[in-house]
Amino acid sequence: MIKNSVVLVPFPFDDNSIAKLRPALCLTSETGEYNHVIIAFISSKIP
Repeated sequence: MIKNSVVLVPFPFDDNSIAKLRPALCLTSETGEYNHVIIAFISSKIP
């Protein structure tokens, strides 16, 4: 994943039985031994 890119990631519902693809912003590049990234889910709805 590239830093500052928008990606689609599975987002589970409360019961964890199903998940939908939702947009997220990739905040970091892949780093470390396990290539982890930090993402932030994004939405067009204001809470």
